[in-house]
Amino acid sequence: MALVSSFNPSPVEEIAELLDSLPTVLTVEAHYRDGGLGSLVAETIAEGGLTCRLLRAAVGEMPRGEVGSQRYLEDRHGLTAPHLARQLEQALVAAQPK
Repeated sequence: MALVSSFNPSPVEEIAELLDSLPTVLTVEAHYRDGGLGSLVAETIAEGGLTCRLLRAAVGEMPRGEVGSQRYLEDRHGLTAPHLARQLEQALVAAQPK
């Protein structure tokens, strides 16, 4: 597990070094998918020619008229620990040689 807490300047070299040793990575953002950590990681993978698979968890669309507690909204958008664990487990199982 790694935590990226700042994007200015973007820690591209450190992220690339970490990703180079991983077959699969899951980014988690409690906001919209575009322009955040997942985007930075995707660019780092593509531009560095890295082979790890990227999974992104984030709010996929504007929750129009949707309100609720943080727990409710995280559950609704798949950002709870059980949702994230299931997503990662499914990806790892799918990546196993048959």
